[in-house]
Amino acid sequence: MGEIADGLINGDFDFYTGEYIGRGFGFPRTHNRSLEWEKPDYTFSKDVAFKGVSKFLKSKFFVTDITGIVNMYMPDIEKSLKQKCLAIQKDFSKFVEWVKANHATINSQLTTKNK
Repeated sequence: MGEIADGLINGDFDFYTGEYIGRGFGFPRTHNRSLEWEKPDYTFSKDVAFKGVSKFLKSKFFVTDITGIVNMYMPDIEKSLKQKCLAIQKDFSKFVEWVKANHATINSQLTTKNK
């Protein structure tokens, strides 16, 4: 085979557009995310969702009371903490915007609650 064909098969070149995308991994690949099989799979378990939400809150906002924030974000929903985190993961950008907008309120309520 030719060098370009080998590069396509190895994954050095985008098989959809033909452009060089870096050293391949031994299988054809593409950067075109509109193809069904190239879309990332965002299925989470409840444990993974809880770890993701808590890691985000601890690293970005230095918050340790994960339960308090999640319950403030979803006060009317009667679910377990991990089920709520799974719901948050499905629209995580909305949760991030809410936390940023309410950061001062969250801190004051959690500080008052812990006294």
